[in-house]
Amino acid sequence: MQLLYPAFLWAFLLLAIPIIIHLFRFRRYKTVFFSNVRFLKAVQQESTSRNRLKHLLVLACRLLALSALILAFAQPFLAGNQQQVAGSKNYISVFIDNSFTMNRLSNNFSLLDKAKQTATELVKSFDEQDRFQLLTNNFGGNENRLLNKDEMLAAIDEVAFSSATKNLETIAKRQNEVLSMEGSNEKTAFVLSDFQSTMVNKYTFQDSSFNLNLIPFETATLENIGIDTCFFAEPFQIVGKTVTLFVKVKNYGSEDAANIPLSFTLNGQTKSSLEINIAAGSSAIDTLVFIPEKAGWNEANISITDEPVTFDNNFYLSFNADAKLNVLSISEGSNKFIHAVFGKNEQFALEESSPNISIQDASRYSLVVVSNLKNISSELSAWLSNYISSGGSVIVFPAFDADKNSYNKFLLSNNALQIDGFSEEQTQVSNINLAQNIFRDVFEKTPENMRFPQVNKYAIFSHALAANKEDILKTKEDNLLMARFTNGAGNLYVSAVSADAQNSELPSSAIFAPMLFKMAVLSNATSAMEFTIGSNAAFSVATTNTKETFYRLKNQQTEFIPQQFSTNNSTSIIPGESLKTAGFYNVVLPGSDSATAILAANYNRAESDMKFLSASDLKTQFENNANVHVLSGSFLASGKNIAEAVHSKPLWKYFLAAALAFLLLETLLLRFWETDQFAKAA
Repeated sequence: MQLLYPAFLWAFLLLAIPIIIHLFRFRRYKTVFFSNVRFLKAVQQESTSRNRLKHLLVLACRLLALSALILAFAQPFLAGNQQQVAGSKNYISVFIDNSFTMNRLSNNFSLLDKAKQTATELVKSFDEQDRFQLLTNNFGGNENRLLNKDEMLAAIDEVAFSSATKNLETIAKRQNEVLSMEGSNEKTAFVLSDFQSTMVNKYTFQDSSFNLNLIPFETATLENIGIDTCFFAEPFQIVGKTVTLFVKVKNYGSEDAANIPLSFTLNGQTKSSLEINIAAGSSAIDTLVFIPEKAGWNEANISITDEPVTFDNNFYLSFNADAKLNVLSISEGSNKFIHAVFGKNEQFALEESSPNISIQDASRYSLVVVSNLKNISSELSAWLSNYISSGGSVIVFPAFDADKNSYNKFLLSNNALQIDGFSEEQTQVSNINLAQNIFRDVFEKTPENMRFPQVNKYAIFSHALAANKEDILKTKEDNLLMARFTNGAGNLYVSAVSADAQNSELPSSAIFAPMLFKMAVLSNATSAMEFTIGSNAAFSVATTNTKETFYRLKNQQTEFIPQQFSTNNSTSIIPGESLKTAGFYNVVLPGSDSATAILAANYNRAESDMKFLSASDLKTQFENNANVHVLSGSFLASGKNIAEAVHSKPLWKYFLAAALAFLLLETLLLRFWETDQFAKAA
């Protein structure tokens, strides 16, 4: 029999207390008052041996109960039969937490170093024919195979810190999958970690053949302050125009933080420095105002000074600053209303074109306005559809003397409702969808005294159901006047009224200009690029080259080809596990040094909150899960002890039951064993 917590054996010194009490009680004289000589005879007949025996039995019960209770707290167990375990090949999975929080020190060694040392001793305690899986937060492809003993020891030695993080359920499922491939009936897995609270949440995995052993590594908890996120107030950035950047800094500690230095760097030049104060356990949002001077992609770095946890001290953000937003107007002639909205606004560059368009690079336009065309040719329809599916935005104002069939072919190719006919009944706009993005931040609510546009003639759309439709404007009769349809990565806005004053007051109303502004702005709202390392998110870049090419991500330290796939004029890129270090990465084509885009990569903020679960916390959380065991205590210093504990039989329940049994026996002795002859005589 071995003990999990042998230090509890010092409690055996407490056995002296009931012994001392018993000795003093046994020597105490008892005074008996009597008024009749008849009682003198009873006193002479009293046998002291009976009383002495009762006290000795009660003392023995107390000593045995206390001893059993002490042993129960020491958690004894019977070590497994090592010869039996060694007689067949064992399959063991070991997860070593190599996240940033394992960089904390304990006795001048990082927790990762201690975890690697424990894993090494654990592996050495098994036999040569046993096979092992080494798993880390990287979840690399090479971590799905089993290693022999020497390979496992070498792999443990090479484990280094990683920005990736995984929760406990994901880890357990991966371990179970790998061990199941070997057909093992009894699967044993170890997780060596500091068990950050965010890692252990929502563990629901159950498999009766899978035994998960948790080995926690604890040290003093650190205070931490980190940059949580950054975001622009504006949906796009224009060169020479003021830009507002919000910075959210969070204090994860239990003490207030004062005068924390914060600096803002743009394209390698420091633009501003300030100090912020943050209350304990709360966040502070500060504002940085600057003017972009460089057209194209810009690199912004917001940083604070906070030790010793530094991985969340920087937040990288890239954005594409345009000289102007390009808008293309396609019509039979110049439309004065479209020209009034975009032609006189210095934030936009308006280009006007005839229906016979021959433009190749459609990606440079934030919005394409099609107004009052009598016919949408098949060439124009294909060009517009390709532009929409690649992420562009198109707004169509129909002409009432137009070829309805050509419009419907275009609408059908973009999964939009078709035009059934036209109505000349006079009506009015009465329903504005303020929840739609193009009206968000324009109206908080519909003004009570607002004059809604009059409509004299409008198109009637089919009543077919469309899952990709979002209503924008409706008449008082609940007829659709404008809607948004999604197709691929882009948007098609379809108006039931034309862009002229003859058929409606919409072009001259107060909602027309801000509505078109937001359509153009929202199409360009993806100009900021920020990526969280370890996520499976994708970002898109425009592709003008029809040849089969692969983008690369590169900076001064590394270069790699990420997973990617192309659709029409857009390429979606998934950096995945290949991207490991925070910073800026140029998105380039082979043989080119110019960046198509710049990706800003940041470490996952999930590890910023320095809250961890102790061994007792873990035992409480998994007390109802028979297949999850928490291993802790001084026996962790030996890998052999860990292996024995895994294959051992715990005995603490039996000792606890014995303690209760001895207490019950003591109660029965005191209650039912009568030794006082005077009580009987009475």
